[in-house]
Amino acid sequence: MDIVDRFTILVVDEEPPICDILTRIAQKAFPQAQFVNTRSVAETYHYLDQQVTELPQLILLDIDLKEAKNGLDMLPELNHRLQGRVPIIMLSVQTERLKV
Repeated sequence: MDIVDRFTILVVDEEPPICDILTRIAQKAFPQAQFVNTRSVAETYHYLDQQVTELPQLILLDIDLKEAKNGLDMLPELNHRLQGRVPIIMLSVQTERLKV
């Protein structure tokens, strides 16, 4: 596999097990993908500010980052910073069991 075949997927989620699960599952379908995990709004913006030459090809953004600013709040700013060039998929994990 050539280095040019590789691409980056940025996972924005504060819970390491969620990122690990996503990475393991996706690695089977996309072995050329390199996964990078940021765990907060500030860490995400810092990471993107450092990526001058190559942006991620995809961002998986947790809706609930358990911060004052959540994934929904980040979405407009991310789109503005990235000028709409990177697809963003919003995700959420529910750990509580729903009572029916």
